[in-house]
Amino acid sequence: MSTSPLPFPTDEELPEGVVWRLRDRPPISIYRLIATAPQLLIPWTDLVSALYQSTVPARLREIAILRQAACANSLYELHQHSILALSNGLSKEEVALITSSQPVTSLSAAENLVCRMSEQLQRSATLDEETFTEARELFDNRQFIELVTVISFFFVSLDFLMQPGSKLKAVIHLKAVPRRISSQIVKVYELRHNKM
Repeated sequence: MSTSPLPFPTDEELPEGVVWRLRDRPPISIYRLIATAPQLLIPWTDLVSALYQSTVPARLREIAILRQAACANSLYELHQHSILALSNGLSKEEVALITSSQPVTSLSAAENLVCRMSEQLQRSATLDEETFTEARELFDNRQFIELVTVISFFFVSLDFLMQPGSKLKAVIHLKAVPRRISSQIVKVYELRHNKM
């Protein structure tokens, strides 16, 4: 069995519907890699769309994803979702706080709780009794399930990305990112690492 990085399939190697879906989505690497098994791409992207149509506010969703990515030290996921977080109302300082190694306690009660949920699900795939109880009291049933699902989905995505031989461990495709947003991301990382 080869341990070299998996090659991305070309459009010519893929069914027409899969090519259409790839062209209809942002040009991020994970979609092209998943298309290696073409029957998986459309359901995968449908699930991603469903996660983004949840009743959980976009700001809270991006906090959950960023905290999970920070706990996993996933540079790919941190890059992608720092951009989304900034476009969903988070400040550069908030992104730096959420992606730091320190416990998040200075945001709203719901945002602090979502950070704890992400930490616990990333580290142990379960919520402790206190966090579970607090989440069940703060969020309705649907929001609770949506939050756990979005955090779990990105945990699984990260696990997939980090498999031996995955090109995505080291490759971040930035060609679709406007320069002004890329420069904001650099500033967020500088803040995170106290380089400003």
